[in-house]
Amino acid sequence: MSPEARPQRLLKAFKQAELRIRAAKETATRSAGLSRAQYVVLQTVSADPGVTAAELARRGEVTPQTMSVLLTRMEKAGLIERKPHPRHCGVMEIHPTGDGIARFKAADEQLGQVERRLRDSLSKAEQEQFEELLGRCAGALDTEQAGA
Repeated sequence: MSPEARPQRLLKAFKQAELRIRAAKETATRSAGLSRAQYVVLQTVSADPGVTAAELARRGEVTPQTMSVLLTRMEKAGLIERKPHPRHCGVMEIHPTGDGIARFKAADEQLGQVERRLRDSLSKAEQEQFEELLGRCAGALDTEQAGA
């Protein structure tokens, strides 16, 4: 097999794994009544209560408008609440509600099961090797981009 054919096969394997992981994550979060985007917001506001919508948009790499729509839907669903910042008028802090925290924890438990299924498919040595190989692949892409 020619060396040129190998990168395409490797990229295809990465893509297939990514699609399966996304589907498993979607199933896990949906079981708790959340979308993946809602899960990510709840993960962030649970760890950093009071974060602003602008900061959430930056961290989520989405536009402020996209984040605003998501937060409005989450607020209407009772997953988050917005509170005025104590010192900066016009700035709203985002906080999880009790229901938001409960659903986040339920989804997180389901995602933990997905992680365990992946880990259980490999021996400890294979897990370490896999993580090392993924790190090398990611590093190779970083190096390639830096040289471009």
